[in-house]
Amino acid sequence: MRTLVIGDLHLGCGACPNVFSGARAFAALLADAAALPTRVVLNGDTFDFVAQDASRGVSPEQVMHMFTEDPTNGALLAALGGVLRRGGALVVRAGEHDHALADRDVQAVLVRAITGTDEGSPRLGFAAAHEPTLLSIGGVRVVVTHDVHDHDEPATRRLAARLLNQLRRQYGVGYADLLRPSYADAVIAALAVNPTAAKLVLRLVAADEARAGDELGELLRRSRAFARAGLSPREREVLASALDPAIVTGMRSEESEVLEQARVKLFRLALAERGPAADAGPRQLTGAEWAAIRRMAVHFQAGAVIVGHSRAVGWRSEADLTAVDAGTWTWLVDPPAPGSGEAVWRHALATWQRAARISGAPSRPLFHRWTAALLDPHPVGGARLALVEWRADGGLACLRESWLPGSSA
Repeated sequence: MRTLVIGDLHLGCGACPNVFSGARAFAALLADAAALPTRVVLNGDTFDFVAQDASRGVSPEQVMHMFTEDPTNGALLAALGGVLRRGGALVVRAGEHDHALADRDVQAVLVRAITGTDEGSPRLGFAAAHEPTLLSIGGVRVVVTHDVHDHDEPATRRLAARLLNQLRRQYGVGYADLLRPSYADAVIAALAVNPTAAKLVLRLVAADEARAGDELGELLRRSRAFARAGLSPREREVLASALDPAIVTGMRSEESEVLEQARVKLFRLALAERGPAADAGPRQLTGAEWAAIRRMAVHFQAGAVIVGHSRAVGWRSEADLTAVDAGTWTWLVDPPAPGSGEAVWRHALATWQRAARISGAPSRPLFHRWTAALLDPHPVGGARLALVEWRADGGLACLRESWLPGSSA
């Protein structure tokens, strides 16, 4: 049986967060790649409970009902049900944004939506975020995990989510969601896009939580982008005045250009380290990420590791290990090219400011890459691991592939 690993769909309800890009493409991919019995692994962050403020008066089970009743999600869940009806299997892994899937009541709602019955299916299973899924394919041990290291502290994620949720819902600052999982960069971009709205939201948060101001300061201090923004003392002063919830007076006209310069600098640095652009290949897995992947492979004696969470598709293959970041099915940001002048960045900032919502079919600066990891066992042992992309105009394309020798090879 072949195995298809897909992650980071970030399904929501209507406009929250409305970052999923591939409703029709997902069903088409399953109809093609999983036409024969196939094991599909949803590798975390399939649902975005964080964007729903699920902890604020609404139970996770109620949120799961909202997810399953959404028309876009309904079509996707029906396609997953088709995988089971064709004799395949489904593994639903929890991630950072949908750890509520560990709750049995939440699972029951999802099972009913996928299978149409309360009994479920013996070929439908769940795995918590902290439990890697171990597969044996053609004698090759493969580890599937949502992430290999934490990017932010829970307090940082909680505060950032509160800010972003309110900015998205009340003021249409939706593109900032696309910079997660770098929450600090996402918040900084939101502040740059609409400092007036950010000020109002910060005032509400500060009134609700005594330590919110301190936590926000810590969030910004920890961000490399904010530290490297290069704001002049005057720009810092004007920006602080524009964002300080305690200051209720308006801004003097002579300060407007100073604030605009500060906003452009913040925006530019928040987008400086995005993933591969629309016309680029998969990124190379390096640094701390690659080191963590290697440690996991050694621990589990695996020949391949499949990860997600970063939202930036990636690949690396060496003699003893092949690793794939299967990417995301959310919209992605395509920032101005390196070396672009200030006028280009001002235009990009204005584009974000005018985008009240992430529409159904946006053009640049957004793009999508519908990617997945595909594993096929070989009859004589070993397996083929491929990073594939579904393209609306050409079907399934192979971006990278590697032959993994089995234990008997």
